[in-house]
Amino acid sequence: MSRASFPRHEHAVLLLEKIEQRLRTRPLALEVAERGLDHLRCCYRFGFRRSHEQEWIELCIHFQVAERLEASQDEAELHRILDSFLDRAFSSVGPESYPCEK
Repeated sequence: MSRASFPRHEHAVLLLEKIEQRLRTRPLALEVAERGLDHLRCCYRFGFRRSHEQEWIELCIHFQVAERLEASQDEAELHRILDSFLDRAFSSVGPESYPCEK
């Protein structure tokens, strides 16, 4: 019997841990939280904001990114996705809508 690829609690935990580690290397003071699942797109949703008064800006990460991270422990793909999102969402221009990252 095979176990389901999505959703898996350990994927959400791993992604959140790696996101928090990456945020510590950047000059942004952000709060990050797991925001649930997007079952239609098979994505894990994470929210980012600078303060409690602000709305969450969400990034969803496809489960295959989590599977590759778990299998290889290579964080480069997640770093590219996260860095691109943070640069777009927290630049002086302002946030946009971000589709699921694969």
